[in-house]
Amino acid sequence: MKGRTLVLAPGCRLYAGLPKQQLKSALSRARRVALHAGHYANFSEGAIDQLLRQRLQSRQLSQLLIVTQELESEAGLAFGKMLRPESTEMEILEEYRVSQHWSKQLASSWPEQVTAVSSKLAASAPLLLLDDQLFVGHYAHSPHLAPLGLWLKLDSRELGLPPAGLWQRMQGRTKVAATPWQQALYRYADELAQVLKQAGAQA
Repeated sequence: MKGRTLVLAPGCRLYAGLPKQQLKSALSRARRVALHAGHYANFSEGAIDQLLRQRLQSRQLSQLLIVTQELESEAGLAFGKMLRPESTEMEILEEYRVSQHWSKQLASSWPEQVTAVSSKLAASAPLLLLDDQLFVGHYAHSPHLAPLGLWLKLDSRELGLPPAGLWQRMQGRTKVAATPWQQALYRYADELAQVLKQAGAQA
């Protein structure tokens, strides 16, 4: 099969590998962003970091949630080893500290716009929510890291949700899923909501 993209349905695309250009494009327009990707050593330097800082500084990005995965436990280290199977425990913990420093530094610089939380819950999948667009990957015990796996790009409005529908679900303002697509998409918002609940934070 040629190429790296399959259009599965309106509002649903499948990629072989994280579609970085599409992600950057969505970030350049998004007003609200939630990142739940374990750790962010790859984000904390380079284009993603610069783009986030520019949009926070200009206040075009009004809300940024960053979830880092707690690794300083036996279960956390096992998760970190899955993310980086070729790395030593010391290297895994260093990447975690880099991610913590990055997210806390952004929250300190823009406290009204950025929420940084550390999750002890077992992460189910890397989730990147940008307004009404959701990028979803998956974790696996493999030498091929998560950015190299399959990724879905889901447009929640094209799939039948109202504007900001996933954010409303995160905030507990939507209780009932009216369609199978809503039910499927709400599961990702529920994941983010549970992380916020255990951290005592709000969307």
